Amino acid sequence: MVPLPGFREEQTAWRAGMMVRVQSVLILLLFLWIAEEYNYNEAFQSWAAGTMGVLGFLFGGALAAIYAGILIVLYLSPPITTAKPRKSERREMVVMVPRTRRRRP
Repeated sequence: MVPLPGFREEQTAWRAGMMVRVQSVLILLLFLWIAEEYNYNEAFQSWAAGTMGVLGFLFGGALAAIYAGILIVLYLSPPITTAKPRKSERREMVVMVPRTRRRRP
């Protein structure tokens, strides 16, 4: 079997993309777990209030909601494509200077 050119790169890119998606979902699940633990564990609430101060409210589910919103925007937005002009569409401007006659004194 002869390997196709670029097939290995495409396969590696696909696997990397899937790994990123799986890791994102795992992070979201961990944030949800932390939120549930924060909501039902008074010791965790007091630790977060003493350690994090005002930012302790993020453990209550706000951090998971913010992260979920970021994931939704990233995965549901259309892909960004770069516009490259083709050589046939690219026009070069030519500047022509007409010859001028010199006035004789």
